[in-house]
Amino acid sequence: MEWFILDEIVRSKKRTEIAKPRSSATSEQWMQLLPVTDELQWPIWRSDRAKILLTFLPCALMRVSETVGVRSTDITEEGENWKIGIPKSKFDHEGHGAAIFLTKQPWFDEVLKRMEARHNSIFFLAAANGGKWSANAASSEIRRTCEAAQISGLSPHSFRMGGVMRALDEGVDQQAAQRRGRWANPTRPPYIRHSLASQGGPAILMT
Repeated sequence: MEWFILDEIVRSKKRTEIAKPRSSATSEQWMQLLPVTDELQWPIWRSDRAKILLTFLPCALMRVSETVGVRSTDITEEGENWKIGIPKSKFDHEGHGAAIFLTKQPWFDEVLKRMEARHNSIFFLAAANGGKWSANAASSEIRRTCEAAQISGLSPHSFRMGGVMRALDEGVDQQAAQRRGRWANPTRPPYIRHSLASQGGPAILMT
């Protein structure tokens, strides 16, 4: 009987943990983290890589696995926006990849162009040796930056969640935000959209 009660307590705890809502990163937390990357005594390329990673998650609504797979040729200028090609997306059932658009901002333009000038890998956010940066290593970099900024309770996914909440608060249509973030929609056939219009315009990069 005691073992049965103990099992029920464990199961109940697991159900409670599963039901806990995930935290989402706020715009203020994101902006607090950016300058911290310059305070960690990293090489400039590593600080730039962290800034780009931290920006792609909440602003482009990208997954960590998507950011590390972006190639140098996947980032192009399209008018007043940056177009980020995603070779492989989690719910890309058609195998066509995806595209995300970010408005240009001087500080971010500078960071992107510095990273582009390195030309040491086919991957835009490469590892130190020029190889592919692993999603686990990228996630660890985010956690390390959060610790340095004394921000707790955030996971890499928290930034993507915070980004979609910000988009909705700014008036972006829910379906457009869903297309921008490439979330699966169980109510209709799978789809991937590449146009600005289908995503409610470009994501606004905070200044």
